[in-house]
Amino acid sequence: MKFLGMLFLLTVYGVSFEYHLKPYTVTEGVSCFFGLYGDAKEENGGRVVNTCYVESSEGYIVIDSGPTYQYAQQAYNAMQEVNPLPVKYVINTTVQDTHVLGNEFYQEQGAKLVGPESYYKLFNQDITSTISHKISKDAFFNTRLVPLDSYIKKNKEITVGDVTLEVKQFNRENGRHLVAYFPKKQIVFVGNYVSNGQAPDMDKQYSLKSWKETLSEIENLSWNYLISSHGTKIDRTALVNTKKYLNFLVEKEEKSLKQELEKQKKKINIEMLANREAKSINYTNFDQAKKEAMSENKYIMIKVEVGDCEPCVALNYELKNNSHIKEMVHRHIKAVEIDADYDALPMGLSYMGTPTVFLIEPKNNKVLMQLEGTLAVKDLEQSLEIFLEESFTKKIASL
Repeated sequence: MKFLGMLFLLTVYGVSFEYHLKPYTVTEGVSCFFGLYGDAKEENGGRVVNTCYVESSEGYIVIDSGPTYQYAQQAYNAMQEVNPLPVKYVINTTVQDTHVLGNEFYQEQGAKLVGPESYYKLFNQDITSTISHKISKDAFFNTRLVPLDSYIKKNKEITVGDVTLEVKQFNRENGRHLVAYFPKKQIVFVGNYVSNGQAPDMDKQYSLKSWKETLSEIENLSWNYLISSHGTKIDRTALVNTKKYLNFLVEKEEKSLKQELEKQKKKINIEMLANREAKSINYTNFDQAKKEAMSENKYIMIKVEVGDCEPCVALNYELKNNSHIKEMVHRHIKAVEIDADYDALPMGLSYMGTPTVFLIEPKNNKVLMQLEGTLAVKDLEQSLEIFLEESFTKKIASL
């Protein structure tokens, strides 16, 4: 009924945006609508990611629903022109708005929606979509985030007619990304893990180590075609280029960190480096921590954890027993502890894995440091040494 109501509104009021979608056949039974290069903006209506569909004897499986209700509707119409089959499933490979905001249209057609576990938190936090401010009101008309039918916590098979797709969650720490593998057709849909034509879109929230490990797992699958969120290369070129890009980032990060540590170690107060007893770390809420940090000219450290998280246990042991870390926190930091299973992050912060540790400059809410997963345990002490050095933080603030 909602679809008919929208059709009436489009007819009467002329509210519409034309996406000019034409499917490209990747291999028999698999086609894609390739996104345009660049960021979401008024001219492209948010059509900046690739969306695909797999045809079975009983219906379609859609990979990512696209940026808006109208996009999904127009993609569906194009699919129906090829073969009038129902859409049985929509698999969201990530939680980014340009991938998932077409979900509601397919839901109205009777499709089951599945996606990453963190989609549930995104929906319940009622976060305003950033794309709504970048594209026209006509394009965004009737678009909203809807809950999924299934939140993927572990690998799962989805079967429709004669087609079986394997939905894989390679990095189980973050729950934000999925891979859909179609072994019968030797094709893998990798979402944001791989990109071409522009820099990979994983931001600072994903550790380079975890990213490289996931790419190795993808590479070890048997496939001839690889579809990512961006770009039109569908062979191994995109994966190879992404791995080169990551290797470059890793080398740059290691070199930079090594140089800075050597520089800072010469300046660190010898007394502070001594392994002596320090007071236990006291945690408070963010508002109180910010008030005290502003008053005492200190920083804010936010520790994000969830239940059943082995690296979180390791980090808490380090924070409890490492005298050097405790003294740095006591002298320079107000600490905040957040259980992400129950509480939202302040300042619109987001994370990919747990534990995550943020170091915040309270005067301008600037994130000076973000460590995730095993890096939060391994590198916390050295990273705090760097960012708490006065000359270094002044340099960061001036960037």
